[in-house]
Amino acid sequence: MASEHPQGDSTFRGRQFEEFFHDEYGRVFASLRIAFRDHELAEDAAEEAFARAWARWRRVRAMEHPRAWVARVAFNFALRERRKVNRDLQLSSPVLRQESVPSHAPAIDTWVDTERRLQKLSRQQRSTLVLRYYLDLSIRETARALGVTEGTIKKHCAEALAKLGRDGGSETMGGSGTDTPVLPSEVEEA
Repeated sequence: MASEHPQGDSTFRGRQFEEFFHDEYGRVFASLRIAFRDHELAEDAAEEAFARAWARWRRVRAMEHPRAWVARVAFNFALRERRKVNRDLQLSSPVLRQESVPSHAPAIDTWVDTERRLQKLSRQQRSTLVLRYYLDLSIRETARALGVTEGTIKKHCAEALAKLGRDGGSETMGGSGTDTPVLPSEVEEA
């Protein structure tokens, strides 16, 4: 017998997830593409993270910050994939290729200059700024998503913003930039 409570209805859960996916997929994908400079990797990581979120939707939707959980899963997936590729390249070739954004990658006009400037940063600095300001995660959430300390996030932010300021402007990347409190303890990769 089907539950009369909408929370127990699988159709209701499906619509909830569809709404979450619709609201968050673009931002998670764009943050990955900017951070890793690889359209296909960003797409794969975002899709994998949302597939895992769907598989665990009851638990994920109950979290205070489900977007932070999805971002963490996506970034961890992308990092693992990048390490595999780098390891394979090191084993098969003494010279590593320089990566670039594929020419078929969709350009977002408002991000072209910001993306160009972000490419001057290290991967860690770029990932930190994207999570912190583009996805509007708190310092604590960003630290948890990247698996580093809050002090490391503050250091990466300060150094990256200083470098961006020296290289032509220091405006932020969007989001409120406020230190919203606390990443819930549930935010962990499953």
